[in-house]
Amino acid sequence: MTLTEIIKASNVDPGITVECDASFATVCISDDECVQEDIFMQGDQASEFIENCRRLYDEAGDVTMTEVEIHCAMPYAENLWN
Repeated sequence: MTLTEIIKASNVDPGITVECDASFATVCISDDECVQEDIFMQGDQASEFIENCRRLYDEAGDVTMTEVEIHCAMPYAENLWN
């Protein structure tokens, strides 16, 4: 399985929305069903998340940044919301 296939597979029905703002160093992971509280990152933690997304995006090739952000956010959602 290629990196692109792995990223796309995690985006089949993620149930989350990810909003990244590199200029303010913030990330917000939201539950689409509004059952869970949002996961909010800022500062160094958000900058690291955004940088990891960019590296993965550059390496994967045929994916959108949104798909990469959701893929990277899934472990946060699974660990904090379960």
